[in-house]
Amino acid sequence: MSPLASPTSDGCDRRHLLSDELESPDLWASDSHSNNTDDADARPQPRSSQRPDPADRSRMTPASTYEILHRIGQTFSHVQYAVYGTAAMLAYGNTAHLCTHVSIVCPAYAQEVIKSWAAATSGMLTYPGISNTIGVTDMDGEVWTVEITPITCDGTFETLSAVSFCFGRDGTPTRVLTMPALVNQVAVAYLRDGCVFEDSDRLDASAGDLVWLLEQICKDGRPEQRLSAERVPAVREPLFWFDFTAAHPGLAGLFRDAGLRVDDVEGVHQTEAATSAEPSRSVPQRDNPGSRGHSRSPTGSDARYHQRLREGPNLTRAETRKVIANRYSRRRSSGRRSYYSSRKSPGRRDSNDSCTMSSALPLGSKKISDFVFGKLRKRLR
Repeated sequence: MSPLASPTSDGCDRRHLLSDELESPDLWASDSHSNNTDDADARPQPRSSQRPDPADRSRMTPASTYEILHRIGQTFSHVQYAVYGTAAMLAYGNTAHLCTHVSIVCPAYAQEVIKSWAAATSGMLTYPGISNTIGVTDMDGEVWTVEITPITCDGTFETLSAVSFCFGRDGTPTRVLTMPALVNQVAVAYLRDGCVFEDSDRLDASAGDLVWLLEQICKDGRPEQRLSAERVPAVREPLFWFDFTAAHPGLAGLFRDAGLRVDDVEGVHQTEAATSAEPSRSVPQRDNPGSRGHSRSPTGSDARYHQRLREGPNLTRAETRKVIANRYSRRRSSGRRSYYSSRKSPGRRDSNDSCTMSSALPLGSKKISDFVFGKLRKRLR
């Protein structure tokens, strides 16, 4: 069984959701789970009100994950949120990883709204003193946690760049981040927690997720699922781009096939870490009359490679190897401090999750990527 994705995405036009019923829905999708039922006893009751210890968390089956996603869609249909992380990957059909919990993102003001509705809903739990977690009970009475990532913003949180999935035959939609947002999420996690990826198995696993997502984007064809430079700003960070495309050269072609073009959006992050390696900008040039007007490095003109370095995804393999050997290796030798991590405020606390939500979500003049990359994002507890 797999969920059906709506052919429309949640956007400002608020178009009607189109969905079909599942051919063989599980018992959890029955109408007894509807918020409109008057029979509270029909809901499964939790076996324990104690928050599960993260160290003791078992893996959720796909059916249990779909059930929890269905309950989220039913209970919080009036609240801005979107599912991300492993549960979102499963929603798109990737069963390579099983969830230990479900992660959602919401505007900061909605966090307490979500907790209030959870407290008033049979089969859901809240935990005193824990502001970012609720419990949801499945049909077997097992409690699974939903981790809430609130985002603080100055403007109005208008809409999430998400598509709607139906996980039950009642047609209730659950909002899930788009695949470009999940691609950017992988890149952000690598930029933030690069030391964790020194293990080649971890790098290969993340590259495998990227390959799967990019292939699905190529097959999907919907405009909201196409890659663009503004939707995946973290992908253009050299620390991510060079590491992943060097280890898995086929990724560069997949990114292009999925729609990523450097000239899609003017003014998308021009990577300061890359341009700072240019001699004319990083160190003063000697006033040598003999070399004035015609300066070449022993390996040829640097200008072409600096331009390629800034453009990232348009590098050929030969140029990638040359840039890595002549320029990028010096940056790596100074540590794994990326452009985005260098802009973090001293007091900022990172998430404990292995992946951080990221997406180009409309927020007036702001974008969710601004929060993820340390400009405005704050974790509330």
